[in-house]
Amino acid sequence: MKTYLTILLTLLLAPVVGFAAYNDVSMSESAVITVGGYNLVVSGTANFDSITVNSDNFTINLSKNAQLIVTSADRRTYTVSPGQYNQGFTCDSSQSTLTIGNNLWNSTITVTVTPSTSACAIGGGGGGGGGGGGGVPTPVQTTILGTQVAQGTAAPSATSAVSAGGVSAVFTKVLNVGVTNSDVKRLQQLLNSDPTTKVAASGAGSPGKETNYFGPATTKAVQKFQCKYGIVCSGTPKTTGYGNLGPKTRTKIQAVFGK
Repeated sequence: MKTYLTILLTLLLAPVVGFAAYNDVSMSESAVITVGGYNLVVSGTANFDSITVNSDNFTINLSKNAQLIVTSADRRTYTVSPGQYNQGFTCDSSQSTLTIGNNLWNSTITVTVTPSTSACAIGGGGGGGGGGGGGVPTPVQTTILGTQVAQGTAAPSATSAVSAGGVSAVFTKVLNVGVTNSDVKRLQQLLNSDPTTKVAASGAGSPGKETNYFGPATTKAVQKFQCKYGIVCSGTPKTTGYGNLGPKTRTKIQAVFGK
C-alpha cells in the first residue's frame, strides 16, 4: 500500500484575523509542500481561501483576483483543472514556475493542480491543461484554512466535516443520475440548505422529503451549485461533468457546507 506523503511546511503562514470570505489566507513567506514525491514551493503574492494537499495533487480555493505561484527545482510540469485558471508557465535550467489565479469570477472557485512525472523543456511556456470530473480522489492529507497553522501541525481532518444541520459534507465517490444510495439523500439535504441550490420546492427531494435517488432534479441542483461556485457552468454530465458530483464538486461541497 502506498504510504501517503508528509506535508512539509518550512515557514509559517502569516496570521489572519477572522474568517473573511475573501482571501482568507495570505502567505508572506514561501512554504514547501510535498506532492507526488516532489517538493513544490508556494510563494509570491499568494492570497487564497484554503489549500488542500493530497498525495498526488493539491487543490486550492481562489477568491476573485487571488493568485498562487508554484515553483519546482525538479522542473515539474503540471495539469491544471479547470485549465482556464492557468495564468502562465515558464521553464529554465534551474526551475519551473506555474502561476494560477482567479480573475474570471466574483465567487470562490476550486482549482486542482497535479504535477507530472516529466520535467519541462527549457524555455517552455504555456503549460497546464484541462481535466474534469470522475474518479475517486486520494484521501486528503492536510487542509490549510483561513487561520494560522503552526509548523509541523496539521489542520483538522477534513473527514470530520459536517454541516450546521449535522449532515456529513464528505463524499468519497462519484454520484450521478441513476445512483440510489444514502449518499444521495445527504447530498440533497445539503443542497436544500441553500435556497439557490434547492432540489425541489415541494414533493420528493424537497426539504424534509429528501430521497436516495439521484434523478433529474438532483442533477439540476448540482448544476446550480457548480455554476454558482465557478466549477463548471456548461456542457453535460458526460462531457464536462456538469451535473455530476465529481472530485472538484465534492471538494467544494465540503468547503461550503462543512464546519
